[in-house]
Amino acid sequence: MTLKKVLETTVSARGVPLRGPTLRARSDEKAIQNAAGKIGNWDVLIMGAGHEPSPAKIVDQKLVDFWTAYEVNVKSIVIAAQALFPHANENASVFAITSGAMALPPAYTPNLSGSMGSKVAQIKLMEFLAAENPDKFICSVHPGIHDTKMFRRSAADASQLPMDTLELHAHFMVWLATPKNKFLQGRVVFANWDVDELSARAEEITTSTVLTIGYSGWPFA
Repeated sequence: MTLKKVLETTVSARGVPLRGPTLRARSDEKAIQNAAGKIGNWDVLIMGAGHEPSPAKIVDQKLVDFWTAYEVNVKSIVIAAQALFPHANENASVFAITSGAMALPPAYTPNLSGSMGSKVAQIKLMEFLAAENPDKFICSVHPGIHDTKMFRRSAADASQLPMDTLELHAHFMVWLATPKNKFLQGRVVFANWDVDELSARAEEITTSTVLTIGYSGWPFA
């Protein structure tokens, strides 16, 4: 449906629908490499594969379900980077969809260790990609709160939360991909932030570790 809408509203767009597995290493790599060959050079890469394990305490988790979060949320980024980065155009933008809830203390998100832990790992991985590929603009994006199957799988209640629109997320990503936002390299950003206020803090962001994953209190006095 998303591809169909893009083709209907964008005259110059070309659609290449591709499907592939996300959990088997060899077939994953083959599928993404196949996609890379068909897509060719690109300007913006958005990595949105995700898995939400059923909520449960760590000791009660089904290991396969728990670990699938790392297979999908983390490993898929490595596979995509290895297959697609060589085909990136100059000054390409790379975004990974993450969850803003990962910033909350575990007491605020009980029974979501698989989801939150894998998202923290995902963000750190994106920081490494940003450091290793300064020719590309790389950051993680929290898209806001949307009523999706993954959202409901986490046992969240849309009636109790400030929900966002899909348009907000889409417009934010277009804004984010513009050259003026390179100061956000390697950072985590939220689609529901005020972009003018965010831009006003550019110097603070580029000269500190703000909006990154780290050890609270570092650097130590």
